[in-house]
Amino acid sequence: MKASERLYRVTENYLLYSQIQLMRTNAERVQSLRQQSVESPGAIVGEVAVRKASLSKRESDLALEAKSPPAYVTHDNLVKIAEELIENAFKFSAPGRLST
Repeated sequence: MKASERLYRVTENYLLYSQIQLMRTNAERVQSLRQQSVESPGAIVGEVAVRKASLSKRESDLALEAKSPPAYVTHDNLVKIAEELIENAFKFSAPGRLST
């Protein structure tokens, strides 16, 4: 990963963290977020996993069984969570080992 991409990711994560801290004090916003859901989270996680595996040149290491009950999370937050977890799985596992 290039230094500029790492800097972008760190900045993006810091801004997200700042938004979360600000939202904690706004009960109305918290309640609104609790009512949002994603109907097919497995499809979103699957798309992210395939993209991250491809970027890592680890397509053969990906074994995915994504369940799809609704998830009470915003679409953007689910994508961000999936990106972080899947990227770390590839980053901190040896090639040739299955990442699920």
